[in-house]
Amino acid sequence: MKTNPVLHGPCTMILVLGASLLGNQTLGAQIPKPQNPSPAAEVVQLIQGGQIRGLILGRSPKGALWMATQRQWLKKSKPELFAKFEIEETERNKKIRADLAGRVKNWLDSLQEDQEGLKSWLKDELKIWQAEDPAKSGQLMLVSIKPAQIKKVDSRSAPIRQLVMLGIQERVEGLEERSALELMKDLKSLGLEPGRDRANILDRLPPFPIEDETDWIARKALMTFQMGKVLQLQGSGDFLVEQARPGAEKGANGIEGLLTQMLPKLLTKALGDILGEPTPAAAWQPKAIQMAEAARVDMVRVIRVEPDLVNRRMVVEDTILGRITPRRWGVVWQTRLLADGNQARPAAEAIIKSDPQIAPLLKAAAALGADAQINEAIRFGAATMELQQEANQKFGQFLKLSTKRLDGIPLKWLMDG
Repeated sequence: MKTNPVLHGPCTMILVLGASLLGNQTLGAQIPKPQNPSPAAEVVQLIQGGQIRGLILGRSPKGALWMATQRQWLKKSKPELFAKFEIEETERNKKIRADLAGRVKNWLDSLQEDQEGLKSWLKDELKIWQAEDPAKSGQLMLVSIKPAQIKKVDSRSAPIRQLVMLGIQERVEGLEERSALELMKDLKSLGLEPGRDRANILDRLPPFPIEDETDWIARKALMTFQMGKVLQLQGSGDFLVEQARPGAEKGANGIEGLLTQMLPKLLTKALGDILGEPTPAAAWQPKAIQMAEAARVDMVRVIRVEPDLVNRRMVVEDTILGRITPRRWGVVWQTRLLADGNQARPAAEAIIKSDPQIAPLLKAAAALGADAQINEAIRFGAATMELQQEANQKFGQFLKLSTKRLDGIPLKWLMDG
């Protein structure tokens, strides 16, 4: 469950040509020395002197740059900087623990009687944050650098950042000095394939302070969702229905129900009967919020499907709305997925054709001699099924990352990266 800095392109190899002509030597020309390639790690040069190497995580609302660096490297190569940041880290961790203890206590006191699962989890969390800080030092150190302290920032492209994260994950020796090519060789020697294998170092990051109240509210909503207080809606335009809960009987509120809503619209449009102007994109939000408040939840997930017949594609928009204040809601997370409506998907199409709720619609359309339109509608329906599966996978990944810990990095950094 991040803002990315400006990203640069990958490192390039420098070819050095030695002077071979005797005349060059008589003129005093010197053979150029090979230049050291840039390190794969991101580098922040400080105005006061010295530099920090590691990963740039993002910026705080006040503009401070947050960076993760390996503790042992900083201690060995920059002992004075290490001592300074260690003092700041100790004080920051004390404040984080006190702040989270208060937040968890207030959250616990506000819960309703039907949220026993969440209550039990929060009671355990409260004991953790109220206990004395064990003062354990992990692999990574979190440093906060004010804009006035920064001389230069050398950030890296997403693929190279992923290399560095893999290097941190595998504890590659001398990581901070390694070029991208050297680091890639190191990782391959460990049996990893950069570009395919993805790193996850979120659990290794030290506690992160809550600097944005909306981030805390969103985190609470996601945790509540994870703990079973669930409302998921689906539909098209501003028509929304509740999606079937896990374990519920298959029927009108599952994917079959969504397709039952969509196929008549697809068939009707394909036959040339335009139903009017499309619903504005945000018109569904008041209805979703109203349904969420009626269900007494602080977060609602809405999956909306829209056919784009002009461009021959299906669009699925997956949105999480959360309560920002007692009277205001906002978007916590959103993803928009597209699929080619012309592409054949035999397995999904077979499921649609055999569904007892959809088969009568197809039979009625066939009676009108609209076989081509039927095939088009089925293909769009199959694209819808594919997109919903992809949306569920992306949401599941985000939910897993965003609910791992209460002292994790800001959720927006997870969404951006």
